Amino acid sequence: MLIECSDTSLACTLAETLQLAALHHVDLSADDATALWRHTGGWATGLALALTWRHADGQTLDLSLFDGDTPAVADYLATEVVTGLDDGNRDVLMRSALSEVVALELVVAVSDRSDAGDVLERLARRNTLIGRERGAHGGSGYRYHPILLAYLQAEGRRRDAGAATARHLVASRWYSDRALGAAALEQSLLAHDPIHSLELLERFGLGLILTGEPDLVRRALGLLRGRSDSPATVCLRVLLEPLSDPARRGPHHLLGAAAEAVRVHADRTPNAAAADAWAFMVEILQALYATEQADVAHRYAALQVSALVATARQDPFVDLLAALAEGRCLDRLGQSAAAEDILRQVSEAARSSGLPWLFLQASDLAATAAGHAGNWLHVAMLEGQMAVALTGPPRPTELLTAGLTAGIAAWPIAPGAGRALLYAMIHRYDHCEVLDVDTLMELASPDALMADVGVTVPAEVLLLLSQLDNASHSRQALDRLLLLMRELGAEHPRALSLCCIPLIEVSEALDGKTETQSIVRLIERALGEDCLEVLLIRFLLTPPTRAGHPAEERLRSAALEERTAWRGATIVSAWIALAHVAELTGRHVESDLRLLKGLRLASRIGCERAFLARGGEGLALLRGRLGRLGDLDECA
Repeated sequence: MLIECSDTSLACTLAETLQLAALHHVDLSADDATALWRHTGGWATGLALALTWRHADGQTLDLSLFDGDTPAVADYLATEVVTGLDDGNRDVLMRSALSEVVALELVVAVSDRSDAGDVLERLARRNTLIGRERGAHGGSGYRYHPILLAYLQAEGRRRDAGAATARHLVASRWYSDRALGAAALEQSLLAHDPIHSLELLERFGLGLILTGEPDLVRRALGLLRGRSDSPATVCLRVLLEPLSDPARRGPHHLLGAAAEAVRVHADRTPNAAAADAWAFMVEILQALYATEQADVAHRYAALQVSALVATARQDPFVDLLAALAEGRCLDRLGQSAAAEDILRQVSEAARSSGLPWLFLQASDLAATAAGHAGNWLHVAMLEGQMAVALTGPPRPTELLTAGLTAGIAAWPIAPGAGRALLYAMIHRYDHCEVLDVDTLMELASPDALMADVGVTVPAEVLLLLSQLDNASHSRQALDRLLLLMRELGAEHPRALSLCCIPLIEVSEALDGKTETQSIVRLIERALGEDCLEVLLIRFLLTPPTRAGHPAEERLRSAALEERTAWRGATIVSAWIALAHVAELTGRHVESDLRLLKGLRLASRIGCERAFLARGGEGLALLRGRLGRLGDLDECA
């Protein structure tokens, strides 16, 4: 019986790659496993050659360098694929090796052969490393196995580097003519052509960042560093700076350079519309990265009256980015409800238009504005949307089912997925689910996410919170959290507010009440003395009397107002604490009402953890009331 197998069914999966490594007695790190799997495309022969190579040369061998140009693989491919082809077929194969997927129309253009499709079709029938691809940029084409592609490109450069460069430039212009910016810029980078790369950045750079291709733009800017300080390149460098960086030195320095570049290039640019667009982009970025109150007000006003608005905002990317800046400014000016409206509009437009970077940024800023306005249901909704908006491939769950996670310290995170993964981890924490420590370690690494402290700091807080319950790590985790609170609490209050109650619980257990009071003062300086988090921990550290609690009415008023909290979970904790005091002082009906308030909010925003705090005070209150909580009984 003859069974037809597709090319993909013959490729090794990630788990099978690790199993193969184990059979070869090779210990693979996460980075090596990822690089090897991607570079070989799961090709069993390539994997076997790579693992044999590592076994022979030792752990110091960098498997990320293993590809089709590695001598052993190149010899194999030359013998099994290239040898036996006539000069014409070999030439078509070499010329068409531009990217993993190449359109037939482009193959014809770079090979000057109208029968190029027939040649590749014959090769695809006899070799599984080449296959037919129907969705090749709007038409039919062919897919090259990554290991074969690397070999053909390297061999092409060795034979005639100038011709290889020319082919990539032809491909880049072909893609550019069809408004395929990412493919055009990728080909330009392969050609190492800074002039053409600059043209592509000016045309496609902003869109590539908003659509989730920041690394491609970053690579192009690296090629141009020291060669071009045009308005486009400087503005794109600013936009790649994290919005959540409190230092702002990098953006402010670049913003000055961008304004100067606009002034210098204004007289040199024949295209006045393009010059005006980048001038308006500088105004947008100045508003987006402004921090001082007076400067924020000035930049926001400038956006409204700019003479460049009418023409520049006809570009949908520019218009959305301008709206993002306006929303951020309004929130900083205390107009949080209006800010949330604008930012949610940007978020929805970005999601429907396939702009993941912009969607995550706008959603994050909208959630912050909603919190400032006390709209905690909106915050929960926005954070939930971000938690499921992973822009990269899914996490390797196949490794979990295969029992192969041991030895993989951190799985590489796709560009742009960091913020989404962070909110997924916060969601798990609030729901008392087990945290993925490997993911948090990767998120907390500054190098992995271009030092976006808006991601790294909350990720480290969650990582440390997961260690507080471990007796052998609680002291180190406590000390590190206190350092973060002291150094970064004022810049990241939402992230650090997660640890307020756990901090005082562990501090009381390890150091006693006197030392804990100094921690309260530290939290007060970091988060603000009137915030609900500070009022709550002071309330919890003061024992109630028979008449009640001296700070009870102040905490109740703050919990009702809801605007003074940094996180919705704090409001839930406040109602639990108030219900507990009412229960201790015999006011059972009042205790019921307060507990119901906390339970209803917890069910709406998705926060069960508050009921576990302080030895499960909230759980104890719920347990005695099961069966008489009405529509909240199931939640309880």
